[in-house]
Amino acid sequence: MILAAAPVPPSLDPTVLVLLSIFGAAGVTAIAGLVLAGWQSRRDHKRWVKEHRYNGFTRALALADRYARYRGEGDEMMARSEALEAKALAGDGEAAVEMQNLAAEMRGVVEQLSPVLEELGDVAATLEVLGPNDVLDAFNDFTDAIPGDDSEARGRAKDKFVAAVRRALAIRA
Repeated sequence: MILAAAPVPPSLDPTVLVLLSIFGAAGVTAIAGLVLAGWQSRRDHKRWVKEHRYNGFTRALALADRYARYRGEGDEMMARSEALEAKALAGDGEAAVEMQNLAAEMRGVVEQLSPVLEELGDVAATLEVLGPNDVLDAFNDFTDAIPGDDSEARGRAKDKFVAAVRRALAIRA
């Protein structure tokens, strides 16, 4: 019995094999490059957002602290003003001079406070754009607590803001 030879499939031309290998490798390289470029772009964007959030958050905290300091100075001056007014009503002649000096000091504090309030508005807009919303809410609570007399409430509001910032920046402390 004679065995019939199995038919041999036709082979590809060596030139076609070389071209398929070259263009196949180039295609895989291009696809991998696009995927990696997209991945790198997302990483860069996350880094950009984190850096800008950090700058906005630290600026907001510094401005809020400065605002609190000026408000405290203003409150002290108001208390001094009331005491001087009582002295002036009692007939103390020096009280009028002291009130004029105090008025000049108060104008200085108001001049310093006005730009801080404008910057606080700008910072709030930055926080609103960059988010997250819980940081903006905590910031608003902190700045709302500043004019009050309750320093403990102000401290709690500041701690809440700092905690929200740390969560947003993924800082473990």
